[in-house]
Formats: sequence, structure tokens, C-alpha cells
Amino acid sequence: MKSILLALTFVLSFSPAVEAQDLSKGFDAWRRGDYASALRVFQPLAEQGNAEAQLNLGLMYASGKGVPRNYSSAEKWYGKAAEQGNGVAQFNLGRMYDEGRGVPQDYAEAYIWYSLAVSSGQLVVEQLRDRMAAKLTRDQLGDAQREARMRWRRIQARKK
Repeated sequence: MKSILLALTFVLSFSPAVEAQDLSKGFDAWRRGDYASALRVFQPLAEQGNAEAQLNLGLMYASGKGVPRNYSSAEKWYGKAAEQGNGVAQFNLGRMYDEGRGVPQDYAEAYIWYSLAVSSGQLVVEQLRDRMAAKLTRDQLGDAQREARMRWRRIQARKK
């Protein structure tokens, strides 16, 4: 029993390194324009909860590269990555709601996602967030700010 546990611990300790290698293969395939190979790499990793793979799967669906363009699927995968604190996915969701691309146009929701992206380190998004704030009433802005803080706390709690 001890040897099985030791072997399992050994294998699992290399899991992040293997995952990073797989992601790298997916990125390389993407850069070569081999979207089918990128999809084969990103899909299982995304389903296992890897935020980078989820983001990239969202990008594939949003752009229609390697898969049929499907904004609903893009939103799904961006959402999974965004809920893990991925700032690029948060920005992409904000943009979808800002532009009404694949989702109903919703400036408050765009503000929330842009705010989360800024909190995640995507500081260049501040201007977009502020532009959304200008489109909201005082009450809408207050509600959006409270919602953004609540989501931020939830994201941070998941990271622990």
C-alpha cells in the first residue's frame, strides 16, 4: 500500500509540469495555425479545470479557429477561466457584454468583468471600465461595484 501511495504521489507531483508542457504544445500548434492539434491539447485540459486552456478554448470559439464560431461556447469557457481569476478571460467577457457579442448587451455586466480584469492585473482595461461606468446611472454603478466586489471575494476564496 505504501509503495502505491508513493508511486501515486510521485506521478501527481509531475502533473503541473506535464500540464505546462501540454499547454506549450497547444500554443505552438496555435501559432502554426494547426488549430485541430491545439484543440486536442486545450479541450481535455480545459475540461480538467485548467484556466489557461479554458481561456484558449474560449478564444478558439470566439474566433472560429479550429471550431465553428460559437459565442455561447466562448462565453462558457471564458467564464470558467474568469471565475478562476484569469484577467484576460475577465476582459474578454467584459468585451462580449460591452459589445453584445453572443450575449445581451449589458453595460453593468461589462463594468463588473472589466473591474475584475483590472483587479486581476489587467490595468490597461481601466479606461474601458471607466467608459462603462459613464454609461450607468449612479444606482446601476453602485450595484455593479458591489457585485464586482462580491465576485472578487468569491474568486479569491476559491484560490485558497
